[in-house]
Amino acid sequence: MEPKEITKYGIELNNDSLKPLIVDLEGAAILLGRSVAQIRRLIKIGELVPMPGVRRNRFEVEYLKQWMASKRLYSGAMKVITLANQKGGVSKTTTTLNIGYDLASRGYKVLLIDLDPQGSLSVIFDVYNLSDFTIYDLLDKFITNKMNIIKQVIKPTIDSAAGHENLFIIPCSDKMSDMFDSLNKRPGGKVLLKHILLGIKDEYDFVLIDTPPLRLDLAIQMPLNASNFVLIPMIPDKLSFDAMERFKEILNEIIYFENPDLNILGCLFSLYKDNLPAHAIIREQTELQIPVFKTNIPYRTQVYEAHLVKQPLAKFISASDIAVFYSQLTDEILDSIGDIIDKQKHLNEEEVMNGN
Repeated sequence: MEPKEITKYGIELNNDSLKPLIVDLEGAAILLGRSVAQIRRLIKIGELVPMPGVRRNRFEVEYLKQWMASKRLYSGAMKVITLANQKGGVSKTTTTLNIGYDLASRGYKVLLIDLDPQGSLSVIFDVYNLSDFTIYDLLDKFITNKMNIIKQVIKPTIDSAAGHENLFIIPCSDKMSDMFDSLNKRPGGKVLLKHILLGIKDEYDFVLIDTPPLRLDLAIQMPLNASNFVLIPMIPDKLSFDAMERFKEILNEIIYFENPDLNILGCLFSLYKDNLPAHAIIREQTELQIPVFKTNIPYRTQVYEAHLVKQPLAKFISASDIAVFYSQLTDEILDSIGDIIDKQKHLNEEEVMNGN
């Protein structure tokens, strides 16, 4: 890049070639492919660190290049994560909301899909049972007319109390129960959502799918066939543990017979109390069966208070420990996905080297 081009992007050139090139906020935004507001947010949460001893925010270009290279997940294929467990009351929707918001706050473009006919996630964003398009209409149009209207169905969240400029949602309606019953009778129903998501494969970094409890039919099979990853929210009791064991068998069958690209990120414990031996026992038993996130989401009344005002915890009470725990969980998710991608890349390279 020629110096005259660089200066347009807020880069300060030095006569001494040994001194580093430096950019301002606008230059950093251009180099990283993000908005200035997103750069400010990344600074606020400690993701980006400006040069010390400089009054205004400045960054060395080399630092930004290294930072961008470390973000293995920002570029490349869209990551689709289903949050599922056949047991209800395990914080699936709460987890979807808070992970989605935290990812959006870090600069990722995130789409939430509400597949639960109860529509709790849609209610939070004030888009439940809309008179215009919902996930029901999206599936119906694709089945009847082979029309993919996904871009028309996606709603921004910025105007809601829980909203963020990088966070979008496909809302649900109470008609989805009938849709699931219909899809169970249709050949190809399991891969319907997978084909639909191809229409936005280059437009989002993450898609998070909130699923209904108590169903092991297309309501679970369809999102899992459309996903790269699955996260299993659960609570530390025996009923939840038993549900996890049954669900793990279903996951293994789907991975073996239908979607070999699906990876189990692990189980997340919510409503966890460190001082209860029974909770520790359930966690230990679970770790023998399936990966478990290090982060436990503790019981806090702020979760229910945030629900009342329809806000994610990072927006409702950002200084609370519960908001910090969800941020730590997001870190773990990003690290786990990065490790899985790196491992797959290594396996692919080995296959090429071996001539397979």
